[in-house]
Amino acid sequence: MNICFFMHNSISNKDGASLSLKNISEELVNRGHTVYVVYPSRNQIENALSKSTINIEVRSYSMRIKSDEVNIKKFLYLPKVMLNRLAAKKVFNILKDKDIDIIHINGINNEVGALVAKMLKIPYVWHIRAFLEEDLGQTLFNKNYMYDLLKKADRLIGISKSICTKYKKVLEREVDLIYNGVPIQDYIINEDHAFIVNTIPTIQVAGRITSKKGQMDAVKAVKILIDKGIPVNLYLVGYGVDDYYKKIIDYIEENNLTDYIKVEPYSEDLRNKRKITDIGLVTSVNEAFGRVTIENFLSKMLCIGSDTGGTAELIGSNYGLLYKQGDASDLAKKIEYAIDIKNRNIVYDFINNAFKFSLENFSISRVVDEIEDIYYRVLE
Repeated sequence: MNICFFMHNSISNKDGASLSLKNISEELVNRGHTVYVVYPSRNQIENALSKSTINIEVRSYSMRIKSDEVNIKKFLYLPKVMLNRLAAKKVFNILKDKDIDIIHINGINNEVGALVAKMLKIPYVWHIRAFLEEDLGQTLFNKNYMYDLLKKADRLIGISKSICTKYKKVLEREVDLIYNGVPIQDYIINEDHAFIVNTIPTIQVAGRITSKKGQMDAVKAVKILIDKGIPVNLYLVGYGVDDYYKKIIDYIEENNLTDYIKVEPYSEDLRNKRKITDIGLVTSVNEAFGRVTIENFLSKMLCIGSDTGGTAELIGSNYGLLYKQGDASDLAKKIEYAIDIKNRNIVYDFINNAFKFSLENFSISRVVDEIEDIYYRVLE
């Protein structure tokens, strides 16, 4: 089968949606399929998912919600339309002799894949991987137009029940649920380590440092615990993308927390740090899925997450603890509960249940099995 992916625009190429597409693309190639990937920017092609790459600049159809920016960005809509039409024509000219069977669009804010599919007269599948408004603080240009393209897709895929529920209601059509997978062997830590190797409990939050990821909850929770005489170490691992990063740094310094909280740059391999980490926190405001949650499960850390979106869906009542998102006091209580030795057996049950759950449900092979099934059904 000849498949063409249309990549969403990514600053780092290390976000969950990019990594998931990378894993899927590689597995499809391993199964004998031919995979082409259309990249919207040159910085992405440097970390190409496939040798068969096409670099065409594509304008994203999303914009920040901030009211002071919306009117300005509305003036950019017409140029976006024109440039995307040109991009679609260029891609069509490249693909028209490639005998493409199906187009797979990776991200809700990319119209060009749908336009090219129409020009080639082939089916397209649309993968919805994010809550724009709730998680990224963005909305779509010309939402009605984009929703019409989504409605016309041959199949829609959502990465969590939360995503499927939202877009089934919005688009008035079915959305297939396929949870993301991860390359399990890259994250697995078989040996028990949580609350064994550290005298002082160690906590980690991994991911870009921005308001929608909610790291301030963790920082303030640590202050509450320190003020109560309960020492913990917190590591924030990720790059800052807005003023929120400075607010985090300022809060740490102003409250004399530098001995307890460390902010470190993004690392592709967190295995060694996770081996000496007790608790993995997911503090996002509304995560669509939460790849890092599965990584935490496989690393045999206790996972504590916010009670929203995909995070709550994955952790549930059997695989960790949930706190009220935005409530640092509640998070501090959950951390205090977790590190209390009286609750150690309950905590270990969470850790072991989550580890087994991840092994059984979140492999790349399982994801690609389900995606292939959708492809074949569409082509039939």
